[in-house]
Order: sequence, then structure tokens, then C-alpha cells
Amino acid sequence: MTMNDQRIAIVILGASGDLAKRKLIPALLRLCQRGEIDTSTVIIGSGRSAFTDEAFRGLFKVPARFASTLFYHQGMSGLKKYVAARGVFSRVIVFFALPPQVYSSTAKELIDEGFGPETSIIITNQPAI
Repeated sequence: MTMNDQRIAIVILGASGDLAKRKLIPALLRLCQRGEIDTSTVIIGSGRSAFTDEAFRGLFKVPARFASTLFYHQGMSGLKKYVAARGVFSRVIVFFALPPQVYSSTAKELIDEGFGPETSIIITNQPAI
């Protein structure tokens, strides 16, 4: 998932929830196993829950090599700085694993945090069961 050897950061907002555990992380693992996500890609979960990187990694049954790409940041405040501390990224992909009623306010928070044109937002809502 790198383009011209440029690094990519993938951020999952709502990462402590069920959607990330059941769908997003397994899908990203499959992409990694197929070579579609490069080992320089960083996956950063963000949510309301307090986790260390290690505790966040422990939520998922994934190989150690993939787990080492997983990091966690609690909340939105300081998220841009946290991403920047992991390296220089030409592209940041943000998954919204969030309720639809917060999409607009969350997008504004991303802008307020300093995310700009390098950032793409992907809505990952699943229908209620």
C-alpha cells in the first residue's frame, strides 16, 4: 500500500470497538499477508478507552510481525503529533469506525488537529443487527 516508496499511516478512529476487532484489523492483516500493505506502514488505533500499545496489540490474534505495526493513541487530542512521532507519511488514511452522528464533528476535529490534504477519510459503518 505504499506508492512510490512513500510511507502511509492508517488511523482507525473507534479502534477499541467491535468493528475494528472483527473486521478492520483482520482485513488489514490480510492485505499485509498479500503484500498490499508494506512493512513501513503504521496502523494507529484511537478511541476513548485507555490502552498501551502492547495492550492494544493484545486485543487481536495476529502474528507478531503484524502486531509490531499496531499503535494506540487515546482520543483525538494530540493525534496528529502522535502520528508525526511515528514518522513522515505522505498519506494518512483515517477509518471512521464510529456512529454516523459523529462523522461531521470528527472530520472537523481532524482538521483542527492539523490533518490536511494528505489525509483520506473512509467511512466504515456497519448496519445495526
